[in-house]
Amino acid sequence: MISAGVKLLIGATAIGFAPIFAKLLIVDGSVSPVASGFWRMFIGSLGFLLLLIFGKDWQRSRSEVLRIMSNSSVIVLLAGFLFAADLVAWHTSFLYTSVGVSSIIANFSAVFVPITGIVFFREKLKTNVVYGGLLAFVGFVGLTYLKSKQASTDGALSHQDFIGELLAFLTAFFYTGYILAIKSLATRYSSRVLMLLASSISALILGVITVVSEPAIIPQGALGWIWALCLGLISQVFGQGLVASSLSVLPAGQSALTLLWAPVSSALFGWIFLGEILNSGQIISMIVAVLGIALVVQK
Repeated sequence: MISAGVKLLIGATAIGFAPIFAKLLIVDGSVSPVASGFWRMFIGSLGFLLLLIFGKDWQRSRSEVLRIMSNSSVIVLLAGFLFAADLVAWHTSFLYTSVGVSSIIANFSAVFVPITGIVFFREKLKTNVVYGGLLAFVGFVGLTYLKSKQASTDGALSHQDFIGELLAFLTAFFYTGYILAIKSLATRYSSRVLMLLASSISALILGVITVVSEPAIIPQGALGWIWALCLGLISQVFGQGLVASSLSVLPAGQSALTLLWAPVSSALFGWIFLGEILNSGQIISMIVAVLGIALVVQK
């Protein structure tokens, strides 16, 4: 039986592929950043719907959808809105700063969530989670600093980077709200049903924004559709699905600290698949972060 902590780590790895798939969809599929977010949520919604239809108890899932919309509609609508806002801010930041820097800054939610979890949910973090979280955060900050320094050295840093990094920071606030909203419902409802509703609401919002303001909507060519499917099925259905499932068991703070692995894995995947350069300091920072995360998820 796979523990909730390991499931969360696997989910974070799948989410770590999201900026890679998004960048490839934008470049190879010739769609706008916001449109790439729409396809992630739209395809993700269809994926969650199919999982429920072909699951063991479709009738129960249908009843649960009605129960959630009757008893907790405000919270699930808020979760969908916050995820949509998260993707709008994050994907737009790609126009102003690098994917690596944006992804790392966006995951400052790992700092905000434990604080709000303690304040609003009265959660208590175990010693290994506290020390592991501090170690992971040191590696995370080191990777952030070195990525920004590398961009400055390469001459890529300009006044536009401030806009991109501000949008990435806003992403962290939106994702914090999303995690806490889902956390408040995860112990009462099925994670798949929650993800279906949150993803559908986000897809609707992003779809309206895309149609109104974006000229490039439909992915171009087979490769564009492949990246869209990967983004929706791997990062959204598989990745966010495992995260939502883990939130019903784990404290929000521990979950957020484990999710620090997502930007670290993004930097690693960027090096492997996109040829983005990692220097020795960044590799050391990644190792420190991995050791901290390993401490956080241990039983």
